[in-house]
Amino acid sequence: MFIFFTAVLLSFISFKSSMDDGVEDSQDSFGSPDSIVRAMLPGLKKEYSDVPYFTKLDDQYLFYVVKGNWIDTNAKNFAVGHYKLGLLNEKKEVLLKAEYNKIYNPDGTARGYIEFEKNGKRGLVNYHTKKIISPEYDVIFPYNNWEAIAVGRIARKFYKIYSDGRKEQLIFGKYDGWRDLLKQVIVNKNTNLHLIYDLNVKVVRDEEYSIAKGVVVTPSFLYDLKFDEKYIGVEFFDNVFESIYELEFNFNFYYGRKSDINSFISTFIERGVSGRDYVNRKDRIVVTDSVGDNRDVMEIDRSVSVIEDYFYIYSLENNCDFNTDFYRVFHQNDSIVRVNCIRDSMNGNPNYSYATYNVFYKIDKQGFIEKIESNRLYDITKFMEMHESDFDGDFIIDLNANSDTNGIHYSHLRLVDLELMRNEIFADYGYKFKNEKWKKYFSAKYWYKAEYDNIDRFLSPIDKHNIEFIKKKEQELLKNENLITKPTYVNYGYGY
Repeated sequence: MFIFFTAVLLSFISFKSSMDDGVEDSQDSFGSPDSIVRAMLPGLKKEYSDVPYFTKLDDQYLFYVVKGNWIDTNAKNFAVGHYKLGLLNEKKEVLLKAEYNKIYNPDGTARGYIEFEKNGKRGLVNYHTKKIISPEYDVIFPYNNWEAIAVGRIARKFYKIYSDGRKEQLIFGKYDGWRDLLKQVIVNKNTNLHLIYDLNVKVVRDEEYSIAKGVVVTPSFLYDLKFDEKYIGVEFFDNVFESIYELEFNFNFYYGRKSDINSFISTFIERGVSGRDYVNRKDRIVVTDSVGDNRDVMEIDRSVSVIEDYFYIYSLENNCDFNTDFYRVFHQNDSIVRVNCIRDSMNGNPNYSYATYNVFYKIDKQGFIEKIESNRLYDITKFMEMHESDFDGDFIIDLNANSDTNGIHYSHLRLVDLELMRNEIFADYGYKFKNEKWKKYFSAKYWYKAEYDNIDRFLSPIDKHNIEFIKKKEQELLKNENLITKPTYVNYGYGY
């Protein structure tokens, strides 16, 4: 069973800061804040060492204030230095005294609350009532239940957190605590948080505009799943603050394992919208124990995919785009994570200009992750028993033709591909080919050594299954290859 969680974080602050408010910009302009913010800053700067962030909620402004040496130069990590953070509103009412190591975005963990951190422990503050829930939790999770505002973990125990500060322990089974928590607490939970805005951004100026930066301090439950600690880069030009930036934090995990090991795939997707289209994606495999303590983490190597977010295939015969997900990362089973993508002919495929390609990662019994590779072009035959869908994909032969058609697309591997797929299993074990075609082809591979007339003793159970399965599919293709592979003329390439 796979569990999938999506938290879409959007800027839903929309307000203006125009020159008509009577306050002129200066060379140390604070990223285009409005007149209320500008009026507050001089007094706050006298009382505190720095005012790095502000945000505007429904009925109030909030200011993140610093005492001490605040050094914030990294786009992925929170500030360093000897400092303490506090939180004030525009009335200078103190929500949090300047004694904390980190203060997060409003509503990131619980609606109406801001998560904060002190000496590695997390707490919450209600930004309406100013009620503080003491920082005693290792991590805090959203909670899909009306009776409590969140769930906190202390050591290896979980607690429901109530608005008055009380906590009540959650009891789980031997192996299912962490997984049940994700099912009950997080699944189908959408978190809309408020961006905070960086007031110390270097102003970019061409006599017409300046830039402010929106910031997301990753909630603790996502940070523990190895998302970056901070995301910064939302650009707001001159006097207009708009929702032009989207972040998605997704993860899924394999739920079939009865042990104290849990494996997750965490995915961060950053999208520019409103005319500033771009996509930045980062996938990580995360392995934890039964309460969420990390065993291992590995970032997926994006270089394996030359086709990422803006590749298109347009069918000229059907007059429509192919509805294809060109990049997927998923659990094949409880020990294999599979990356399904498209690569060009540089990966060694002799039959196509672009073709679906697989990359594999293995999770061992102790929870350690490694990328696994083989000599085979279709190394799926080495690592897993194949199924019918493993022959499907996007396979393109470039025609170098006119602008009306530049390729032929196949939705299924052809007979020539299956012959190669089957024979490279034999070649991997040093089989001496009698067929001149395969003798010539594999002799050109640096790894191939013709040593054995019979390699049956070397074949694994997976190899044996896949050889027979490929043979069966070859027989089907011999009857009507085009019906199965569905060749069609297409236009393809990069674009929006």
